[in-house]
Amino acid sequence: MTHESDPASRFPDACRVWLVLVSVCLASLLLVGPAHAQDGRIEYRSLVSYVIDGNVLLESDVSVRLSGLSRAALQSGVALEFDVEIDVIRQRNFWPDKTLRRYQIPVRLSYQDLTRSYRLERLNSGQRASFSDLDSALDAVAQLRDVVLISEDQLSGRGRYYGVMRVQLDLDALPGPLRTQAYFSRAWQLDNGEQTWPLR
Repeated sequence: MTHESDPASRFPDACRVWLVLVSVCLASLLLVGPAHAQDGRIEYRSLVSYVIDGNVLLESDVSVRLSGLSRAALQSGVALEFDVEIDVIRQRNFWPDKTLRRYQIPVRLSYQDLTRSYRLERLNSGQRASFSDLDSALDAVAQLRDVVLISEDQLSGRGRYYGVMRVQLDLDALPGPLRTQAYFSRAWQLDNGEQTWPLR
């Protein structure tokens, strides 16, 4: 006679581990005090454009700080993904401003429990780096060097040209239970998430 196995045994080991991980994460979130619920923010320390070999390049120094809720999720094993978005815009007097270029740089941040380190990966290039502390990893999320934005001759028309940078958490990349909570909680929003600077 055959016996039906325990339903839990039908889940692969990896799925059971993932379910436990999400449960632990949710329990951690409940322990975070309300005083830490809305402290996620972006600080744009420096956005500088310069011209080299006929191209307009960007150098950025941006500080990302997470709320207590998102820190708890990260340290419980949930990877966080950030969208770093850059627009090159021409200002126009009688028409809406025109976006000449748009760049999207997806960045994943994860905590490695075995090495007690944080791994940062730029998903479009595969570039990776490890950090011993969270603040250093967060400072590198939107730290860019020598990024080519546009050729200088494309800024030859009249009018003002400027750049816009936005840094946001990608809520769609969160696991289902957290994603639902994140859409209704300011703790998953990053204040001051947009900054402009002149290109010329």
